[in-house]
Amino acid sequence: MAKKIFLFGAVLFAGLIAGGQYLVWWDYDPAGVSPAFYVEKIQYAIKVIGLPLFSVQITAAVFTIISAILRRRERPAFYLLIGTSVLCVIGVLLTFFGNIPLLNIMATWTASSPPADWYDVARKWWLIHNVRFAIQLTAFILLILTAQTNATRLDADLSQ
Repeated sequence: MAKKIFLFGAVLFAGLIAGGQYLVWWDYDPAGVSPAFYVEKIQYAIKVIGLPLFSVQITAAVFTIISAILRRRERPAFYLLIGTSVLCVIGVLLTFFGNIPLLNIMATWTASSPPADWYDVARKWWLIHNVRFAIQLTAFILLILTAQTNATRLDADLSQ
């Protein structure tokens, strides 16, 4: 039962983080946005969605790692989960060492007078976010494949 719960949790939390990052991907590109608007928008996001999204990302990684441990004897699922765990951990590390330091810089800006290099900092954050989003989306897809592989194997076991 624990195997099912942790795999379900991994899929759920990976889906939430991939979905959240998908929304951010559409809405937080600094290109074509006025500096004042971008600063206000990103600072609001830092306050409102920063911690919840990072918490969900960490939870997805933890559930995926636990799921891999619980399925260590089920080779196809185990290998998929190990690969997915690595991706989830990379996503967390990119957030912690890439995005958060840049968000901390952006949090100090004032909308009425953003720094001259605001776009360069915002663009660097955006590029790291794109890599992180691709990683988290891939992890989510691998988790779906793991769940599907497990369901197919369960169906085969039940039909025998």
